[in-house]
Amino acid sequence: MFDEEADPLKYRYDEPLKDKAWEIFKIVRAIKADLPEDKEIEHITGFMFADVSTINAKIAGASGDTLYSIKMQNAALIRQAAMDLYVSKHAFEQEKYQNLHYFDLLRSTLDEFREIFIDWVDSFDPWNYVKDDWGLFNPPGVHARDKDPKDDIPFINPFKPDDDDE
Repeated sequence: MFDEEADPLKYRYDEPLKDKAWEIFKIVRAIKADLPEDKEIEHITGFMFADVSTINAKIAGASGDTLYSIKMQNAALIRQAAMDLYVSKHAFEQEKYQNLHYFDLLRSTLDEFREIFIDWVDSFDPWNYVKDDWGLFNPPGVHARDKDPKDDIPFINPFKPDDDDE
């Protein structure tokens, strides 16, 4: 019988994040459905849907057992997309959109998302990394100019004959 308590995947940090991202998508979809026919506003909602799609795609890209640098790169893109959604209210204010309360809901949901996001990023394994030579996505304590540990691993070319084989 399957023991739920022993299940190592019982609590996955990305599941609450995915759930909250789905809520964000539904709010953006409701905003789109409420909009009057206006090319400028439709253009803005196109960006909003792109941001929501980025959030969901990058959560998927950072899920599972992948390198710390990849997870952090995806996290940075998620943060950027969420910030773009957060400030989208300003564009709708300029267009005199009447139902700005949707944006208050969107912002409060993004605030909840941010809290979950922080725990999710904290769950990344900093020991599962390849040094980022650009220095942006290294785990704490690893600098771009540090010696790369992989440089100590000798490379043996399997296609080059040894001197003894000649």
